Amino acid sequence: LEQNNTDVFPLFYLKERTDVNVLSAVSEISALETEHSKAPSNFWLNGVFLGGCRWSRSVCPALELKQIIITESGEILPCTTGQTLGAVGDSIQELRKRTQNLYNKLRKDRKCDECPVDSWCAKCLFPYPLSPQEYCEVQRKSSNIAGIVISSKLANTYYILND
Repeated sequence: LEQNNTDVFPLFYLKERTDVNVLSAVSEISALETEHSKAPSNFWLNGVFLGGCRWSRSVCPALELKQIIITESGEILPCTTGQTLGAVGDSIQELRKRTQNLYNKLRKDRKCDECPVDSWCAKCLFPYPLSPQEYCEVQRKSSNIAGIVISSKLANTYYILND
């Protein structure tokens, strides 16, 4: 788990599978502390998780294209780990249709309708560094990750940017 130390707040970026495993373990410990009336460590709550939306309780924000990244070559990406959805000049309707088609395929391939965590899983379209199968496994086994990520400053940052 790479942390960028700043005077403002720590920035967490899950760039390797082991980072996700660490976050999963920390989330379980935090949940146990909360369950036993102990305050969880503020270290995690005072930071921002880049790509933390994949662990939220809301469907992947890439689906609505509320934010986009335009590369130097004019490609349009929905997020830092996303694949190209189109190019500058494509209509927003075209981009949203491509994203919806990708989402529908994802739900079918991952068997989301049969999954016990479907109702609260973010269904991240681009879960790098995890494979789609690994992402689903973590979602099913580590439901407490959402607690840390949602409680962190990520929630405030994300919603302020999108309100």
